[in-house]
Amino acid sequence: MGTPDSYQERFGSVDRVPPPDFPDDAHPLARNQFTHLFFEPGEGFEYGWGIYCVQLLVERLGGKDRFFEYVDHHIFGALGMTTSTYRPALAPHIWKRRLQMVERKVDASTKNGKAYLVARDKDTYGLTCSISDLARLFGDIMSPDCKLLQRQEHRDLFFMPQLTPSSHAHQSLLAETTNYGFLLPLKQDVSHKVSWALTPPPAMNWTAAGALVEEDGTLPGSCIPKGTVAFEGQPNIIWTMNREKGRMMLFGTQLLPGYDVKAHNLAVQFLYDAWKTFG
Repeated sequence: MGTPDSYQERFGSVDRVPPPDFPDDAHPLARNQFTHLFFEPGEGFEYGWGIYCVQLLVERLGGKDRFFEYVDHHIFGALGMTTSTYRPALAPHIWKRRLQMVERKVDASTKNGKAYLVARDKDTYGLTCSISDLARLFGDIMSPDCKLLQRQEHRDLFFMPQLTPSSHAHQSLLAETTNYGFLLPLKQDVSHKVSWALTPPPAMNWTAAGALVEEDGTLPGSCIPKGTVAFEGQPNIIWTMNREKGRMMLFGTQLLPGYDVKAHNLAVQFLYDAWKTFG
């Protein structure tokens, strides 16, 4: 499964390939998010919305009517994550503490193209966490006494490479620089895919949690050690976690758009300095 961006890149138009046909009573996630398979399982790699399949399985097998109810009980409740929710607008104690979502826009009418910030409260929805709650979550995942995943083989999935080296799936992962380039700085007025192109490609793989650094020094200047798992999120959030070293580094803002050069490069520099100092 991919995303609408995958259709755009592969076929030149989101609408060129008709979406999958689902019956009227199908789950809204299936109707709105699911895409065609771009390749047979195991024969390629495409970051997409397959996580929604997991959400449907959790709803059906987890003993709760809704996915967020399962998460509230089995994850947030189990770890005491009292300032985390999937419905921030309905949680006053979280909503009033939130860092307001803003967007950086450039005023093209001025000669110097001065940037300014505008409110984007409409984009404040979905999973919302405090930094202290995230520390509880990642701390538990790295702990030998993990509360969420009590079987070692399940915890290991977050840190074990999934793709066979040099396989087509692994080559597909490396060919799309966005899969790992979020750990690299951006260049002004250059697309992120070009900014992040490395030759040869870095020693990276993929786990159940995200991108995996497989060699020290494979990301130039980063000081991010091998064994580190990393991922990014909207709007400009990057986290890194290394179980062997017992370290987790996170940088988050509420600034849109994604890949804003100033915000992204500040996050990358923070991670580089944090790993250099504490890693």
